[in-house]
Amino acid sequence: MKKLLFVLFGVLLSYAATAEWIYDSAAKTLTQGTTVLQNVSIIDGVRLKIGNNKSNTTIADLDLSTGVGDGYVIEVIDDNAFDSNPNITSITFPETLITLGGGSFRDCPNLSCEIKLPSSLTGSLSRTFRSSPITGDIVVPDGITYMIETFYKTSITSLIVGKGVTQIGGSDGLCGSVQTITNVVFQSGCKMGQNEFIFCANLQTVTFHPGMSGAWIQTFKSCSNLTGDIVLPDGVTDIKETFYRTKITSFTAGAGLRNMGYTGHGDGDFAHCTELKKIKLNNGLQVIGRNTFVGCSAITELVVPDSVTVFYTSLSGCNALTNIVMPKGLETITSRVFTGSQKRDIYWRGYPKNGFTSGGQDTNDPMWDMYSKGACTNWIRPTDTGWKTFAETYPDYFYLPETKYGEGGWIGGYRSSAWQIVKWWHDSASIIIIR
Repeated sequence: MKKLLFVLFGVLLSYAATAEWIYDSAAKTLTQGTTVLQNVSIIDGVRLKIGNNKSNTTIADLDLSTGVGDGYVIEVIDDNAFDSNPNITSITFPETLITLGGGSFRDCPNLSCEIKLPSSLTGSLSRTFRSSPITGDIVVPDGITYMIETFYKTSITSLIVGKGVTQIGGSDGLCGSVQTITNVVFQSGCKMGQNEFIFCANLQTVTFHPGMSGAWIQTFKSCSNLTGDIVLPDGVTDIKETFYRTKITSFTAGAGLRNMGYTGHGDGDFAHCTELKKIKLNNGLQVIGRNTFVGCSAITELVVPDSVTVFYTSLSGCNALTNIVMPKGLETITSRVFTGSQKRDIYWRGYPKNGFTSGGQDTNDPMWDMYSKGACTNWIRPTDTGWKTFAETYPDYFYLPETKYGEGGWIGGYRSSAWQIVKWWHDSASIIIIR
């Protein structure tokens, strides 16, 4: 008899846990056992919307998938409905859910369950789970079109972005500072912005959709385990600090890329990417900003397309770089471009239209910074031995503008070195050319 009672008691408990919710239209409540949801209103007919339950203490494991009696269906969880609720530990959504409101489960400190988003969802996911420790592999339904800071500081492990997403935004990023995420797949040509995966230290792989676009700012900055060959979608126009301190091995720019990095202060797009070996830039790129390639110790060759007019980056720490081809249309270049680079021979052609910038004292002297840093150990003047040999060996890559400046000429009040060949150390036969 005792055994039978025990079994019956277990069945009753199981039934209670999976029973339908009961809706009270007068009290505007949904009840299942001891759990009572408040501020539940009728949208139309039998369609229900769950409202403010921020401080509801009866909630723990919230299972909305069991359905509601009398034919009612849960279609909307309102904006901020469970925002900062300290009691909720898990949530299971109903397949009838259409709208998951902005901030609806934001800052819930004990919501540490795996999340499965119902395929019925449409619209946006705005800060929905921001700063709540939800876990699991997230698949965003195809009906979602916009996401903003949705999974910021959560504990999800992977993310598949649905085919309907057109835009991702927010200053803190879609998954900013998520330390557990390892894999991301984009199934849509969405427009992506800043900080989307910044500081995701364990992110390893990202699969882009070719239709993706936007100005990517700090998007994957300090994703220190991000690896692989990056092919930038054609719709991306600007990148700034985007792959800073990652482990990517190659980068191919898309056809639409126009600007890389900052001309003012900021970290470089590929700065300290020590495993980056190959870079292919696009014709149409116009600006290569400050610190872009600093510390890229594995790069051996850099070909800068003729469309680039501004080259602000230093090549400091590019210790494997043996060949760099600079553009014909170059207008502005930092005088610190070669400072701190590995020893090699450098041969200079011409003079940028706007001179050299950030060179310190003599900013109009193209070699001042190298000279002042002790990098130039030997100057070869047009009358020196070696001039004729070099000119004959590389006739297509060097000219002497003596008719414009003359030997000992001056530019902008400073002595011109534009016509000099600078030999920077002599223990390497490598050549860096500005053509």
